[in-house]
Amino acid sequence: MQTAEKKRTLAAWLAAFALIALGAKLWTIQLWATNLPYWDQWDEARLLFQPWLDGTLSWQNFFIPHNEHRIVFTRLLDLVEVKLNGQWDIYLQTVVNAVIHISYGCGLVTLLWHYIGRRNAGLICCSLLPLFTLPFAAENTIHGFQSQFYFANIFSVLAIVGLG
Repeated sequence: MQTAEKKRTLAAWLAAFALIALGAKLWTIQLWATNLPYWDQWDEARLLFQPWLDGTLSWQNFFIPHNEHRIVFTRLLDLVEVKLNGQWDIYLQTVVNAVIHISYGCGLVTLLWHYIGRRNAGLICCSLLPLFTLPFAAENTIHGFQSQFYFANIFSVLAIVGLG
C-alpha cells in the first residue's frame, strides 16, 4: 500500500474513532452532567473569575495552588472559555474537555500508528476506543473543571516522545 493511501486509511479510521468517542462523551454529558459547579470548581470562581471581573487578575492568580497542584493550563482554558462565551458555562467546559480528550486520543492513535510501522490503523483505533468511550472515571467527563487530567495525559505523552 502506498504512503498516501495509508494516510487516507488512517484519516478515515481517525474520523471514525473521533466521531464514536465524541458521541459517547456527549451522551455521557447529556445523561449525567449538571450545570452547577461541583465541589472544588467553586474555587475557580473565587480565585479566577471574580478577580477578572474586578479588574484585579494578575499572572499570580494562575499559579495559586489548587490543593497540591498548580493547574495553570486549566485556569487559562477556563478563562478563555468564559471570555469567549460571555458567561461561566459548565456544559461548555465539559464539551471542550471532551474535544481535548478525543484530540489526545487521535494523537495517541497517530503516534502508535507511526511507531509500529504505519500499519494496523484499524486495530489501534479499535484497541483504544474502549478507553475513550466507556465511562471509566466519568466524573472527569461530567465535571467541567477536570481538564487538568487531560492536560496531564497530553504533556506526559509529549514528554515521553520528546525524551525518545
